[in-house]
Amino acid sequence: MPRSLQTHYLSAQRAPRCRADPQTDKSRMSSLLSRPPHPAWRIDALGRYTSRLQSLAGGIVGTIYEPELGQSVGLSYRFTRNAINTVDLAFQTPIVGSWYAVGRYNHSIQRRRADDNTQQPGLIEALAGVEYDGGCWVARAVVQRFVTGANRRDNAVFLQVELNGIAKVGTDPLAALKRSIPRYRMINQLTPLPAKFDNFQ
Repeated sequence: MPRSLQTHYLSAQRAPRCRADPQTDKSRMSSLLSRPPHPAWRIDALGRYTSRLQSLAGGIVGTIYEPELGQSVGLSYRFTRNAINTVDLAFQTPIVGSWYAVGRYNHSIQRRRADDNTQQPGLIEALAGVEYDGGCWVARAVVQRFVTGANRRDNAVFLQVELNGIAKVGTDPLAALKRSIPRYRMINQLTPLPAKFDNFQ
């Protein structure tokens, strides 16, 4: 169900804000729309309207398709006027047998002048990896590349073997996977564990 929220400011805000939301703007309206057109498919949209500019100051629209646990793809677009303009694609999917692939590509399409200090166009973050479910153990290999400054990019490599319920060895990629991929599922937890007395005879 669509929802909207309007805020009226009695005086100019003093807290620093980006240029997309001027300090002199006394009124703005935010509207959130969330609609599942299909049980496996979800669409969300959020927009912010400013009365002084009489136009959208920012917003985000995205969709997620998850036909089953461990298989999902998400696509979103986000913008803030004169500051942010990005497209984000992320997925997790089985590929063959017990192998799964994961990935994310976040790209800025912001146009800017050479002397502008807003977000630069190009890659923001990229992530790719594979996971293998060996039954009582799981292996994960993930590489990540992300922007940390105007002309600086960092890389990270995660290699991990997990013995289910016992221990994990290596560098843990789960925090990065959960943050980067909407609806990410640990492949060794896709099937619920049997209850304590399921096999009791």
